[in-house]
Amino acid sequence: MTNWVFIRGLGRQKTHWKGFPEKLQARLGGDIHCLDLPGVGEKSPLKSPLRISEYSENLHQELSSLKSKADPQTPWALVAVSLGGMVGLDWVSRFPSDFQTLVTINTSSKDLSPLFHRLQPRALKTVLRLFWSNDIRAREKAILELTTNLVTIDEELLDLWVSFDRQYPLTRPVFLRQLLAATGFRLPPSLPTRTLVLASEQDHLAHPQCSRALARHFQTELAVHPTAGHDLVLDAPEWAIDQLEKFMMSKK
Repeated sequence: MTNWVFIRGLGRQKTHWKGFPEKLQARLGGDIHCLDLPGVGEKSPLKSPLRISEYSENLHQELSSLKSKADPQTPWALVAVSLGGMVGLDWVSRFPSDFQTLVTINTSSKDLSPLFHRLQPRALKTVLRLFWSNDIRAREKAILELTTNLVTIDEELLDLWVSFDRQYPLTRPVFLRQLLAATGFRLPPSLPTRTLVLASEQDHLAHPQCSRALARHFQTELAVHPTAGHDLVLDAPEWAIDQLEKFMMSKK
């Protein structure tokens, strides 16, 4: 049995997992804990840092509180998307005893990948346009169109995404500060935690070569979905859980 921690990426909050943690729990068991990055969701009152290390320090403190109430013998795993994956890589490097497993999804770093791979031209154009938009529904539709390939973007899904923003609005300063933190992220010198890298071949935001470079650099396992977009767990949740289950079982 493993306890699971989930963190999302740029401009997203924990509600954007849309049931993926519960699906994983139903298959693999364990407790699940979805955490927000400083500046978004339930942590909207906090200032969004400009350095990835400050995100990981904030989350480490939150995890320490969770662990104080948990069985000390139960291992912990971190599943993190995009910017969240950068935080995860930094987190396990700084606090190696926090997790026994790390899973990154469509994550990149400036050490290994050029900017036009980390934020592809189509994505950059969309991001710049959305930065100035005040139309929440149009913005969320454009984000889904950029980050998903396999889900149906219907009115129900848009209503859900819009409701998340209305509860905890994403502000321009937070988005910009997160983007600056992401673009400046460099890899830690070593990776002490057993790691699985997941990627999407048809990711239109971060090129899949970013994840391939990451897996090569740290000599970790890599699995690539052939048709999913950047939001892999929304596009192909069952496939992602299959990969996690296979990876978790392989260490036994």
